[in-house]
Amino acid sequence: MPASPTPQPSSPPLRQPLPLAEAQIRREASPNVFKRGQEYWRAGVVEELTRRGETLQAEVSGSAPLPYQVHIRVGLAGVESASCTCPFGAGGWCKHVVATLLTAIHDPAAISERPPLAEALAPLDQAQLRTLLLRLTERDPALVGRIERLLPGVLSGPAATAAAAATVALELDLKALRRQARGALHVLDDASRSEAYWHMGEIVAAEREVLAQAWELIRAGAGQSALQALEVITSEYAEGWQWLQDDEGELSIFFFELGAAWAEALLTEPLTPADGQHWGQLLDDWAKPLGDYDLGYAFDAALLAARHGWGEVDLSEREDDVEAFGFGWHAPPTGIDGYIAARLNVLERQGRFTELLDYARLTDEHARAAVALARLNRLDEAASLALERLTQAADAFTVAVALHASGAGSNDDALRVAEHGLTLNGPHAALASWLRELAVESGDTPRAVAAAAVAVREEPTLAAWRRAAELAADAWPATRDALLKDLRRARRDALQRAGAIDIFLVEGLFDDAIKAVKGSDRYEDQALLTLVADAVAGERPAWVSATGRAQAEAIAGAGAAAHYDDAATWLARARAADTLLGQTAEWRAYLEALIEQHRRKYKLRPLLEALRR
Repeated sequence: MPASPTPQPSSPPLRQPLPLAEAQIRREASPNVFKRGQEYWRAGVVEELTRRGETLQAEVSGSAPLPYQVHIRVGLAGVESASCTCPFGAGGWCKHVVATLLTAIHDPAAISERPPLAEALAPLDQAQLRTLLLRLTERDPALVGRIERLLPGVLSGPAATAAAAATVALELDLKALRRQARGALHVLDDASRSEAYWHMGEIVAAEREVLAQAWELIRAGAGQSALQALEVITSEYAEGWQWLQDDEGELSIFFFELGAAWAEALLTEPLTPADGQHWGQLLDDWAKPLGDYDLGYAFDAALLAARHGWGEVDLSEREDDVEAFGFGWHAPPTGIDGYIAARLNVLERQGRFTELLDYARLTDEHARAAVALARLNRLDEAASLALERLTQAADAFTVAVALHASGAGSNDDALRVAEHGLTLNGPHAALASWLRELAVESGDTPRAVAAAAVAVREEPTLAAWRRAAELAADAWPATRDALLKDLRRARRDALQRAGAIDIFLVEGLFDDAIKAVKGSDRYEDQALLTLVADAVAGERPAWVSATGRAQAEAIAGAGAAAHYDDAATWLARARAADTLLGQTAEWRAYLEALIEQHRRKYKLRPLLEALRR
């Protein structure tokens, strides 16, 4: 997960579906965690799913007495951050986050739309706000100190600029921040080395929460305060991380996230030469010992920012820049590329669009140049640049949204760029869904139908399928046949296969669903297999009977005692199917032979004998 997502254009007035893609869930969660999350989603344990602007919140029932709280922030390219109050610490997203996202994708009607908090508070007068704050502090006394630190910014009055007020409001208690950073590193002190190995992700997640406070300062324009916060975080982390077990590189990657934050903080406010030298020396002191672990370049972009500020940097070395770290992790860009990205981010955040355009052109960052043109209301130039120079669908998506958000003229430029993006490299599902709804808003039905078809092909979900059917109207039979043909022949990962199976079942295409659930002569996903078996029980009892027996025999034969209940459930399905087929006698003979075969398995035998009834 990037330490700092590229600042995006302000939200367009069009109420778009959140750009959630199942492929991203697969990347961010392990296969086992995804499977458990999928089971949670199908079990319907995701409750109070609420959208406020670009954030999703949900309560997910788990093993704890109270439901876990899930918070997800979504940007143009998908999920930017996801957190959960559960104790999951194996790295990546937990099953509760997975279940929440799958619910949002497959059952958008379950999402309760509410206005962002700022809009909800706008109608309240002074007395009502005071009452609200007092009630909150009664429930959570810890809020009193935090509110007191915010008061100077509030009392500064309307003369203070929004940035200055935000700066004061977000000033940190550095002692508290140090305790938080140190505590995150030592959360597993009492665990054995083997136990701690599985919880390194928990430490990184806690440190990211600390780093998020520095990012709030950076985004508010409080560069000096952000630098002080980053010094506290980095000094604690650099000292403590090497004593932890980092075989998977989870702890090391955090240095790259710190480096990206440092680069932007150093460029947020002007630095004196002495300040630049001071911060550069600190970064160099941290980077040198990291070189022994091949991590020294994590601070290269920040060192460039400290030494050169907004001056000239030699761009000829850009091709030598390292952009990724080992262990399959993708770090934020470092060196020249990281410095360029930080500089562009700060220019866009500060609304310096003419400078953004000049620097983006100098560095051949065509998407950022097109965004700058859109922000300057030079829409034709922005669209032309995007159509001529972009190579990635994600970049086209960013520019299309910037064009639409400009509010000037029609949606033609945004539509053309988004449509062009569907021909470029990279995933297209989120872009296609966005284009589909923009085309509907513009009354362009042919574009809407074409985009809807792309969305189904790339990320098949029931929601995308039903939307395509709604838009195609009388042309749906031909569109449906073409889409089904693509779904049948496509080789997909487990997530995409799940969506295709849902579609097959809704359409009554039971044989297609059965074929799709098979993988390389074995069943790869028990949740999908269960879904299909239960859905086709009355239509394909022979397959259900054979499948139920095969699954039960595999579990029993492997002696997997933890899954004996699953074996009994599969056999119950087989019994019901044999009853439908009029094969009761054959079932009884099969069951008795199975009981005899496994008579020594004292945990399994009672479950088998119970099936006699």
